[in-house]
Amino acid sequence: MVTFNLRLSDEVNEKIVKIAQEEKRSKNQEIEFILSEYIKQHEEKEKNK
Repeated sequence: MVTFNLRLSDEVNEKIVKIAQEEKRSKNQEIEFILSEYIKQHEEKEKNK
């Protein structure tokens, strides 16, 4: 596991916090979920080229 600092705009932070609460995840878990989903989509796109 890697630890790093991430700067977010207030607007993006508020949206992530709201979504995380709705999904019953921590903000960290939500960010990791968002990144994992993006990576899956990217890999699928690359595979279908």
